[in-house]
Amino acid sequence: ELKSYSNIEGLPNELFLLEEAKYQKNHGLTYKEITEKLAYLKNKYPKIDEIVKNCYHNLLKLEKENCDSIDIVADCFAVMLQEISVEVFKDKSTDNTKQLMYAIGKWIYLIDALDDYDKDIKALTKY
Repeated sequence: ELKSYSNIEGLPNELFLLEEAKYQKNHGLTYKEITEKLAYLKNKYPKIDEIVKNCYHNLLKLEKENCDSIDIVADCFAVMLQEISVEVFKDKSTDNTKQLMYAIGKWIYLIDALDDYDKDIKALTKY
């Protein structure tokens, strides 16, 4: 059964099984359980799913193009969090909550980029 999931991931079966085992050890969920939960959430919150898809598409496009402004790339993640907050807070959403979630989104992206910095430098120096 796991073999069919490896095709979705585009990974060789052995690598997929290794990743599956590591994830399950760390999180207690199998890939099948994760995909089932994800499908449930996509159906329950289609607007949030659409926001995430669109924003991540833009973010990944900028990263793939090696955008030289981290501020522009971080903006994609910040906008995503801001738009999700509007969906979650609904009529309680205000300009203040939108600005707060935008700032938190930008901070999360930048902190994650900083956390990945050494790994990224090592990857660049391999070539």
